[in-house]
Amino acid sequence: MNPFKKDKRYIYNDAIATGLAALFAISIVIGGAFYLLDIVVTTIINFVQSNLNQIFLLLISALLLSLFILGFQVIKIGHKGILLNFGKRTKTIFEEGIAWALPPFQEILEVDCTQRFLNKKNIRFNINSFIPVEINVSAYYYVSNLYNFF
Repeated sequence: MNPFKKDKRYIYNDAIATGLAALFAISIVIGGAFYLLDIVVTTIINFVQSNLNQIFLLLISALLLSLFILGFQVIKIGHKGILLNFGKRTKTIFEEGIAWALPPFQEILEVDCTQRFLNKKNIRFNINSFIPVEINVSAYYYVSNLYNFF
């Protein structure tokens, strides 16, 4: 049996000791975390400084690869595409399928070239002598020359 169990000083000193031990343990853990962080950051900085050329080449290669991949465009069935260089049309016409353009400088405009039917009924108008005229119009059309379409 502990004779100091009911003594208030014993309980107070035990609480202080427990608090100080917990504070010491927390400071050890935080100090260790900062030490590990310092080692990781130092290692990364040394790696970057020693391999700067390789990292630069890797970034440039990733940029060029992403530009190459982003340049592909799928032209749907029944559509055609015309290539624009800096917004100006060219004579290059793409049929259905996959087409490629250099993304920052070129783009492909896609146009629906399928045959269409236009049916207008009861178009009413007056001619010069105020005679009312009513006509019905039906027409088939499609875009045959994409260069002249734009």
